[in-house]
Amino acid sequence: MYYSNVPSYPSALTGRFDSPSVPRMYNFGSDYSTAPSKRFSDAFNSTKYNFYDSSYKFPSRTRASSVGPPSLRYRDVINPIRAKINTAFSDEKPFESKVYYTRAPSLVKETTRDDLIDSILHTRTSENRRMPGFFTATNWEERNYANVDCDKVHPGIYLANAETVKNIDYLKSIGATHVLNTAEGHVKVNPGMYPLHNINYYGFHVDDHPNANISRFFTRTNNFIEEALNRNGIVVVNCVMGWSRSATVVAAYLVAKKGMTANQAVEQIRRSRPIRPNPGFLNQLSDFDNIFKKRLVW
Repeated sequence: MYYSNVPSYPSALTGRFDSPSVPRMYNFGSDYSTAPSKRFSDAFNSTKYNFYDSSYKFPSRTRASSVGPPSLRYRDVINPIRAKINTAFSDEKPFESKVYYTRAPSLVKETTRDDLIDSILHTRTSENRRMPGFFTATNWEERNYANVDCDKVHPGIYLANAETVKNIDYLKSIGATHVLNTAEGHVKVNPGMYPLHNINYYGFHVDDHPNANISRFFTRTNNFIEEALNRNGIVVVNCVMGWSRSATVVAAYLVAKKGMTANQAVEQIRRSRPIRPNPGFLNQLSDFDNIFKKRLVW
């Protein structure tokens, strides 16, 4: 046991010190003569406060009691003692706590098929809109009479039906440089006739069915559309009606190359053309969009 006559800590309730004349007893273990215990006692005893010396200058954060000895705040007594104990028990620099903040990847809300359906249902297409190559607005009857149905959905990108890509004169009148046929086999055209008119052609076959896999063509169609726009050309993307397969392909391009979300892409196309991709294609488009969202986050 080790005895010390240093003042005790102030009371947590009254803020006053016990009488310094009462010996304080500290238990440093069975072997109090060991180096750590001695260093502790030396550090503790080296902190001198004379509580009855009127000439003693207390720190600015202290207060004097009108009755009895002046009292110190708890931290004014314990902080110097704690610092000396840390130094006595460690040959190195006293421990300094550091807090490091790491930013975890934020959780991104995934796009679902229902989100895309809502975007389609809540975006209205104008019934009377100007068709490329025409100077006035055209309604459904006028388009049917002209035997073409085409709309500009993005700078350099047009959506069209089957009859439009068969009409070479119309394609030349709007300055088309590329034709992307997403319904090859259903839309019977002669691919060899397009190079004769300086029009690049690419086509593939996929059924307009919810179980059909159209996403496997996204990489090739994105590159084909990107090539046309890089050359300041105009690409006409078609299927049978220009509503489902072709719209899905163009939306995938806007997601992959233009930084849009699937909802933004669908809404932009819908404002210019009454697209209606089937639920299976919307599922694949939402999955495609979620892949790009995760790439941006990670």
